[in-house]
Amino acid sequence: MSTILPLISELHSKYMMDRHWRRLIDITKKNINFTSPGFCLEDLIKLELYRYAEEVSELVDSATKEARIETNLNKIEGVWDV
Repeated sequence: MSTILPLISELHSKYMMDRHWRRLIDITKKNINFTSPGFCLEDLIKLELYRYAEEVSELVDSATKEARIETNLNKIEGVWDV
């Protein structure tokens, strides 16, 4: 649990989009319905995240970096659209 809980906390990032969750499914090779209203902690535990700690951290880090890039691109588009 000492490995899983920090990973779950990372996955709670507001930058995790559907594409990142699909990548997580690819990494773990386990299917979860992350869009379901019933999606819960048990679903994340079933992924055995402790086996993929480094990949999960890299995935969340990538999601954060992608969000920053998208924000900057939107700013640039706003400047050029004027």
